[in-house]
Formats: sequence, C-alpha cells, structure tokens
Amino acid sequence: MRGNRRIPADTIKYNIQTKPGQAMNATTIDRDVKALYSLGYFDDIRVEAETGVRGSIVIFQVNERPLIRAITYTGLQSITNAEILEKFREQKVDIRQDSPYDPVRVRRAQTVIKGMLAERGHPDATVDVRTEKSSPNLMAVTFAVTEGSTLKIDKIDIEGNTALSDSELKHAMTLVRESGPLTLFTNKDTYNELKLTDDIARIRMLYASKGYVRANVLRPETEIKSKTIYRTFPFVKPAFPWGIPLPFWKEQSQRMHVKLKIEENAQYRIGTVNVNGNKEFSSDTIRFTLGLVPGAVYDEERLRRG
Repeated sequence: MRGNRRIPADTIKYNIQTKPGQAMNATTIDRDVKALYSLGYFDDIRVEAETGVRGSIVIFQVNERPLIRAITYTGLQSITNAEILEKFREQKVDIRQDSPYDPVRVRRAQTVIKGMLAERGHPDATVDVRTEKSSPNLMAVTFAVTEGSTLKIDKIDIEGNTALSDSELKHAMTLVRESGPLTLFTNKDTYNELKLTDDIARIRMLYASKGYVRANVLRPETEIKSKTIYRTFPFVKPAFPWGIPLPFWKEQSQRMHVKLKIEENAQYRIGTVNVNGNKEFSSDTIRFTLGLVPGAVYDEERLRRG
C-alpha cells in the first residue's frame, strides 16, 4: 500500500481479495479497486506490479480524499442553516464536518439547497460551491448562495367548486395570498410551496365543516408568467394599482399563477348518533354537548370541538 496517510494499511487489505501467495488475477484486482472506491475514502486508485524475489508484488497506490474541515453557507436569507441540516437528514445527504470530501455528495447538497429556495419563492437562485485547502488533508467547503428576486403570486384560480365560492376558499387560505395592497406589508404573496400545502389543508377542513368530508384538492398547477410592473406615486390615485403610474419606470417581472382544482363529491348529513360506555352522563347530555343533530349537515369541526 502506498499513498495512504489516515487510512491504515490493514483496513485497505481487509477490503480487498488479493492476498499474498495467490496467483495474480486481473478480475480480482479490478473488483478490489471498485471495493476500495466504494469506501468513499479515495479519489484515485492505481494498481502497479513489480517483480520480486518470490514473484510479482502488487502495489495499490491510493490518493486519499481530504477531510472536510468546515462547512459554511453565505447569502442565505429565506432559509436557515438549521433547516438545511434538517433537510439533509431527511434526504440522507451525508455531508458533514470531518467526513471525506465527496464531489457527488456535494452536488447532491447543492440540488437540495436549490430545491429549498425554490419552495420559498426563489426558483432562479444559484448555489456555487467554493473549496479551499488548508492542508493536503483538510478542506473547507462554502456554499455561496445568490437567492435572486422573490417570486410573487399574481393569481390563484380555483376550478370545480360549486358549493363554496372562490372568495370563501381564498379567505380560508391564511398563509398564501394573491398580490394586493395588503401583501405589500405582509409578504403573503411570496410563493412558498410548503405554505401553499398548509392552506390547501385549510380548504379541505372548510369543506369538511360543510359536510363535504370527501372533498379533495388536487395537486396545484403552477405556471410562471411575465408581467409588466409599474412604479407609482402611492395613495394619490388608488384607482390604478395603488397609485399613479410613472410612465418612464416599468419592468418585466416573473409572476406565479396557481391553479387549484377541487373535487367536492357528495355532502353528508348526520344519520344517527350513538353513545356507548357512558355512565356518569346520559346519552342525551352527550349528544347535546356534541351538537350533532340527526338530519343536520355533518360538521367535522363541530364534532372535533365537541
């Protein structure tokens, strides 16, 4: 063994099948090289043969990967380091301090970070990896993030709803809104996939409170469209979007359009309300407390509160 510094020679020999006294076999050596690469400790392995007194000497020349001394993130505003580490654990991205530097794992980490930023309204964010060797065996890794502009929601279209109006369903959405005067201060028009998912759950809960316990909201369809944005004098002429437009200042900006498709299905009413196992209170008292009256529209929220 040659070139190994941190990895003991015994560890390398344990993972190969080429042994002293055996006939040299090219297939076995090729399998040994693959086995050593799979350990993740080396970025280059070469096999050489020299003539010895008793036969050929097989030499595994290895080049160890440097250890990651530190991992830093720059330019983050929409997500935190803790959120990144949690996502790495979920996605099984094994990149951490004191682990061997693996370009494949680093590229996967890049992809995960970009995906997180896209969920927070930054689909055009860039993540560059910068490495710096402090010694032949130690390397610092920096993920340099440029989040770019925030993607705003211009329009939320709802299809398939007949029992509840668009305004009722949009009112149930508390985390994500279409762009409007108030979102200038709340930033709820920033596209965020996780928050949109939460609001879809609120729409389902609203339907369940109206008896539509099998209502379903399909996976949202999203489309990015270009829109002309004007700078205005605010509060002077509210008829135009929030002010008088300045004719010499406008820009093309990307805006998100979200489409929600609803499957309402049937509305359910209460049939019978049976109470079992009660001793301290009567069945009528419990039925009255639950507020569930046979023939009334089934309200899942009322049942939960009861």
